[in-house]
Formats: sequence, structure tokens, C-alpha cells
Amino acid sequence: MVDAPASTPLMEQYGAVKARYPGHLVLFRVGDFFESFGEDARLLSRELEIVLTARAADGAGQRMPMAGVPFHAVESYLARLVRKGYKVALCDQVEDARFAKGLVRREVTRVLTPGTAIEDRLLAGPDHNFLAAASGPPAAPTAFAAVDVTTGELFTGAAEGAGPLGILLALAPFSPSELLLPRKEGGSPSAELERLLRSEFPGVRTERAPDPIELTALAAGLREAVEGLPAIEAEAARVALAYVQSTQPRLLPYIELTPRPEGRRRLRLDAKTLRHLEITRPMSPDETSSPTLLSVWDETRTAPGRRLLRFWLRNPLADAAAIRERQEKVEALRRLGPGLVALREELGAVSDLSRIGTRLAGRRLRPPELAALRTSLEAVQRLGTTLSKEGTEPPLLGLAAGLGPIPELLERLRLALPELPPPTTEDRGLFRR
Repeated sequence: MVDAPASTPLMEQYGAVKARYPGHLVLFRVGDFFESFGEDARLLSRELEIVLTARAADGAGQRMPMAGVPFHAVESYLARLVRKGYKVALCDQVEDARFAKGLVRREVTRVLTPGTAIEDRLLAGPDHNFLAAASGPPAAPTAFAAVDVTTGELFTGAAEGAGPLGILLALAPFSPSELLLPRKEGGSPSAELERLLRSEFPGVRTERAPDPIELTALAAGLREAVEGLPAIEAEAARVALAYVQSTQPRLLPYIELTPRPEGRRRLRLDAKTLRHLEITRPMSPDETSSPTLLSVWDETRTAPGRRLLRFWLRNPLADAAAIRERQEKVEALRRLGPGLVALREELGAVSDLSRIGTRLAGRRLRPPELAALRTSLEAVQRLGTTLSKEGTEPPLLGLAAGLGPIPELLERLRLALPELPPPTTEDRGLFRR
């Protein structure tokens, strides 16, 4: 089969979308299917093991390769594509075909990439999912930024040494799933740097860095925080945020720079050390079920708790005072005895509030998650009350202060939601009458 030029209104519409989203696999809604054409169709057929067909021959006798998936099952196929490292632009019908005059109007309604996905089914569990950007010379960047759009956290830092290995060491604790690399003037990123990164972060998608976002496009708090960074770190942050703006623009206002508190230095562990210590993955890539330090220690009750424990193990404290402060809190919890068991039971009712908030901001929330938000806020309220009781040890009072209720939101959720919301927004009964 030979790819034919766009010779019908439908193919012209498809070609226009492809031109606006270069490097993306475009899934184009046609009736009950999301279709792809040309090289995209061949790729889709190969990666998803689906049938490759072709459109009817045009006037010149040429047939355009075509492959598609049912629209009602597209989410499972999207998950497979994103986990394989592809960028996908989902182009949906935005008007009813029955009332369309001529060609049905279509628009890109979602852009999915490995480092900016927010739906649970597209993510590999509760762990951080970092998009990273490097700035500086293409062969040896000197600063980085790492953003997790699912939690709204932005980190920045300098390379740990000179040469390509310096940026590799700095990025190792974040293990990014997508990485934006500086490019030579009019060219591509350093091939040597890209090779090193792929060897240390298997499956990472590397991408040419976009132009940095204008500071005026950022919310006031984030703009001031980025302005306060060293210039080279600010550039990396602006590159990462520009990519977020192009893929998940609704989430940009909710990203915050994670400050580096004074006196809370961290020990930097390079990729080789992390692998040899088997902190979060076994040393042998073939023994994926082997125990790791995280799997042995993980007794957390919530998804954010596991995410935080994993981050702490990969970024251990290197400051004696900060370590003692953390130990005092752990000891105070241990002395609660039966009370600690009750606290852990309450924690079991807390869902992943960071990700629920992100999906709410991105308008990708499912009704059951609204119910989970209600249940979680009720549990957090009880946790705060328990920790604030008279006799609570001083190390825990600070924790209680951070668990203040949000009564207006909780009351609205209680009044609006039925006890068991429907599974999707298409079903009736999402809200009480």
C-alpha cells in the first residue's frame, strides 16, 4: 500500500491536525472508531497488534493505510501507547453528526504523553511520574527541573558535577518518564547524552526542549518562585512548564515550586548506587518480582504515603538536625500504642487527594472519585481531631495543625452526592435532586 495524499475533505481535516501536532500519534474519531492513517496506522497496528486495513482506492488507484480501535475501548489502548512511550493526540467529534452541515467538526480534546498523563489507568501505580527538563549546553546540561503534574510538585537543581554524568546523577532520584533535552542551534540534543540517559532510565521518552514559557503566563506565586531561582534553573523550570502548557494547560495554575528548606540537605544517590542498593527496583532487570528496600519497608496505608516513602528513600536526608526531628515524630507515633492502630485505620480511608485534585482541575474526574474525596475529607477531619487531643506529644502537634478541615467543601459534597454515585458521568443519578 502507498500512502496517498489527502484527497478528500476528511483526509484534509486529518492532515491539518497532523500538521499541528508533529511527533504525535493522532487518533481521529470517525463514527464508532478512533482511526489513524498512513504511517500512524502502521505504527498503531504494530504496537497494538490490531488489523491494518486501507481506505477505498482514490481516483489514482492509491489506498491509504488505516487502523483503528473502538471508541468505547479507547482508554485501554491509550494506556498501552503511553506506557510504550508514545505521544498521542485524541481528536474527537465535537458536534452531532446528525446536525452537522457538511463535514463533522473535530478538535483535539486530549494530548497524552508519558510525563504528563494524569489518569490512574495511564500511570504505573501511585509513585511519582516526573517530566524533567535539562538546561545548559546540549552535551552537558548544568541544571534541571522535574515536575509531577499529578501532584503539582516542581523541583529544580544543579547538575552534580561536570559533563553528561553530572546531569545524570542529578536526575537519578527522580527517574523521569519523559525528558526534555536542550538542542544544538537548529539541531538535535547530544547523541551521547541521550544514549547515557536511555541506558539509566529504560523506557524514558526524550524530546527536544520547547522554548521557555513566558513568566507572565504563570500564576503570581509560581512566577515569583521561578524568578527567585538561579538563572539556569529558572530556564529549566520554564522549559518544563512550557511543555505542561502545551499538553495539560488546565493544570498549569496548580503547580507549585517545592522549596528547599534551609538545613535539610539531601544525600544525592546516583543511578548506579540506587540500583546496587536495590532501593526501589532489583539490581537485575530480569528479576522484577525480587524484593527491594521499598517493598520490604512499605507499610504505608495511603498512596501519597507510599509516594513520599519512595521519594525519601531515593533522596535521603543528610542533615543531623532534620534526621533527629523526623525520628522524634516517629518515636512519638510509636508511643501512641493502640492509638497508632486507630490512626492507621483512619488513614486507610484516605484516597490519593493530590491526584483527585489534579484530575478535577483537568476535568478528567470520575464520579466515584468525588465520593472518594468526600470520604477522604471526613477521614482527614477525624485524624486532625485525634492528633489534636489533649496530651498529644509536641512532635505531633505540628502534624495536627496541617490537617485542618475544609467544612464548606465537605458540606457541599455531602449535600450534592448520593451515597453511591454512578460509575460514569453518562449515567443518571450523579447528583441528588
